[in-house]
Amino acid sequence: ENQIEERLNELIANGEIDRQYKDKMVDQSHEIFKKYLTDLYTSSTKILSEQSILFATVKSSRPDKILIQNNQLIVLDFKTGAAEKKHHKQVRNYAQLLKRMGHENVKSALLYTEIPELIWVD
Repeated sequence: ENQIEERLNELIANGEIDRQYKDKMVDQSHEIFKKYLTDLYTSSTKILSEQSILFATVKSSRPDKILIQNNQLIVLDFKTGAAEKKHHKQVRNYAQLLKRMGHENVKSALLYTEIPELIWVD
């Protein structure tokens, strides 16, 4: 959760968002985190952020988060805007790559931040 404000400060410094929206964005981000991510994050033994998945026959892939929990991995990608089928395909591909690497129990999810909604992808 502490990373939310740090990341927003980076976006402001880079000119990607206007400072006047920071407080609202911090509040919304904390609400989304509490509602959708707290349980996922606290039940994870490790969380990898933007780690490349390298596979010989596929170009590098980089999901937003890979959550490691006991006997499973959860691939989590954050999206803004409307839900699209291509987003489902993208996280399915990440999961398939991890399965090809020997991880048997891999789940995928999309978190749409503007809606907000967490969607589990089969």
